[in-house]
Amino acid sequence: MVFFFSSTNTPSNERVDLDISLLKNFYLNHGYYDVQIPSGSIEIVNNNSANLVFVINAGQLYKFNEVVVLNESPSLNDSDLKFIKKIVSSLNGNDYRLIDLSNLRNKITDYLYKNNIDSEVQYSLRKETPNNIDVSFEIKEILNKQFVGNIVVSGNDITEESVIRNNLFFAEGDVVSNLNIEKSKDKLKSLGFFKNVSIFKEDLKNSQNSNLTVKVEENATGEISAGAGVSNSDASISFSLREKNFLGKGIDTNANVTFGTERVIGSLGFSNPDFNETGNTLNNRIFVTSTYYDNAAYKSKSIGDNLSLSYEIFQNISLETGLGISFDSIDTDTSASNLIKSRDGSYLTNKVFYNVNNDQRDRKFQTKNGYTFGFGQSLAYFGSDIPYLSNNISGSFYNEFSQEFIGTIKYRVKSINSINSKDIMLSDRIFLSNSELRGFKHRSVGPMVDNEYIGGNYSYSTNFSTSFPNGLPDKWNTNSSLFLDVANVWGVDFDGPEDSSKIRSSIGIGVSWVSPVGPISFTLAEAISKDSKDEVETFSFQLGGTF
Repeated sequence: MVFFFSSTNTPSNERVDLDISLLKNFYLNHGYYDVQIPSGSIEIVNNNSANLVFVINAGQLYKFNEVVVLNESPSLNDSDLKFIKKIVSSLNGNDYRLIDLSNLRNKITDYLYKNNIDSEVQYSLRKETPNNIDVSFEIKEILNKQFVGNIVVSGNDITEESVIRNNLFFAEGDVVSNLNIEKSKDKLKSLGFFKNVSIFKEDLKNSQNSNLTVKVEENATGEISAGAGVSNSDASISFSLREKNFLGKGIDTNANVTFGTERVIGSLGFSNPDFNETGNTLNNRIFVTSTYYDNAAYKSKSIGDNLSLSYEIFQNISLETGLGISFDSIDTDTSASNLIKSRDGSYLTNKVFYNVNNDQRDRKFQTKNGYTFGFGQSLAYFGSDIPYLSNNISGSFYNEFSQEFIGTIKYRVKSINSINSKDIMLSDRIFLSNSELRGFKHRSVGPMVDNEYIGGNYSYSTNFSTSFPNGLPDKWNTNSSLFLDVANVWGVDFDGPEDSSKIRSSIGIGVSWVSPVGPISFTLAEAISKDSKDEVETFSFQLGGTF
């Protein structure tokens, strides 16, 4: 039982206490409101093994019955109250889960903060009828408000204070909010600049102000690495140089080059999250690529530059706008079909693009709940040899079912179409990535010409997955997941290719391990539905390392 709840195989009194806590949370999140675990013990069997014994009184299975909102805040109007009641109504009839109550309270608190309503929310439970629990969410105005006095930043020997302040969700004069303090800690951790982040509150005597101290412990942010990787379809060596906090200003700079059996890639880029002290992010990336896949009868080369500016238009909603230019060449093989040979040549592409992203995850680092949604378009026109319009929609959902089970749904829809009589360039056509459709060989799904896969004009993919405990020690740094992939790529803008609208799907298990020689990932997948010409790949792995 202990392996199911914690990630260690070495029993100790401390681990037993932890497992009691995890067990209780497991039952509380599966309908058992009255669960009691009075004891846990270790029974030594021999020098190599021991039995762990827990006494569990689960009690009855409960469901949520009546869920009400009690409003004692004059700041809450009818529309606010209606919205909150709609949120909490999702509990009606569901099995009792402690995590659902916590998530709803955080969601209401977030709503109150976003709408400048100085109120707090608590909930109370009542067992009025057998096997049923009534819930009351009480919203009260904050009478003794505390305001942020001084903000003190310490421990930042390299990082400029402005970088830290720009990632806080509070400023001097704001009402002190525990939610914003936690969000600030999460945001600072997600930067990767700091080992530890702590925020302390000091209430001042005879004052409504509280001073907040942000204490950080800095990480080394410079990386220089060389690596080697191998997978079922490719072998490569790579070199990279990166500084995530250039000059302590939070600027991410990087240079990378990869030499592989199927592709050579080089890039030089930077990302400035506070361009010209505006809080907007300036991104630039210069790239050079050369690809030659075994199942493609042509080589492609590309050199170009993408420049973009992203900024927040609403809370958690960002807009990125940019320009791009690239020079491409397609060199077809003598064995290629006549249709493929007709695409031989050099091409210039000038494009403008935008992307909108709505990020409503509970945290950027180790997400447990929430969702993302984004869409964007690229228009290649002025001076482009092949003008086109491309579209993309993507998103994800996260839900923590229990302590170590986090469910995820990710989806993506893409399209690209010429806006004149010319056909889309071969290197711009759409293929499904290894992460979108597992269990199938890369670039071996979709439209074909003379047994050559050429990619499509449209694609969609949906990935369902859940993490689960694997019983291995924490120090092994392993993660396990079960997944179901559903995807397809189709559509051509010229006559002749074989096309299929058949939905492809697969089911499987994935394991990733940060080993002493670098990250290793394994995937075991079985195709559920496929086209007769698709190439499957039941087992795949990737191995990489740095030194």
